[in-house]
Amino acid sequence: MHHDIHFKQLIRPNFEAVLTLFFPAFAAQVNWTKGIEFLEREHSTDLPGNAWCFIGLGAKVTLCNGRSVVVHLMFRSGEDDVSHGEKVPDQVKICHDLLVLRHELSVVTIVMYLFRATKGLGWGQHRIHVRGMSEELTRYRVVGLPRLPARKGLRSGRSVGAALAALMDPGDWSRAHLKAECLRAVARTPDDAALKQLATKTIETYLPLEAVEEAEAW
Repeated sequence: MHHDIHFKQLIRPNFEAVLTLFFPAFAAQVNWTKGIEFLEREHSTDLPGNAWCFIGLGAKVTLCNGRSVVVHLMFRSGEDDVSHGEKVPDQVKICHDLLVLRHELSVVTIVMYLFRATKGLGWGQHRIHVRGMSEELTRYRVVGLPRLPARKGLRSGRSVGAALAALMDPGDWSRAHLKAECLRAVARTPDDAALKQLATKTIETYLPLEAVEEAEAW
């Protein structure tokens, strides 16, 4: 839960920037001038089977064609996460159904893996076989930070990109070099002091260095 709260605080004021960084084609379909309506924290047991659901960062946005959708961003440590006995695809399905039921809108789900992932950007899916014949399929977008090059975040020109780069693949850089690059990138962005502070807190929290490494960084 600690990670969930931290990354919601980081990404909420950077929602457009994060979608543009990882899913530029989808972000281009959003009419950002219409604003973002963030959903209040929701959890529920009113689904069949008394299923439990905790909504991560949810927001209603308006597409350029005038249609509204809910974008639901979930934060998980890795693909092997289990919450209340449910694996990630099952968690996605439960939350997806709850949001559709409550808001009567299409739902775009994005699962961000923070520490363990088998792919960078891609798709996940939840399948249910019905009576051994047909199947119900729920697809969701995946962001596997450890499998993405840190330079992707650093090149974004935004402090949130530099913050997320701290959890990405440093390539041939040392951890110390990566941290130094992340902090420098934050300092160079045009973001305000509050956003830079959030980004710096993320880098310091998720890319801690030993004393010897700190000396190397600077």
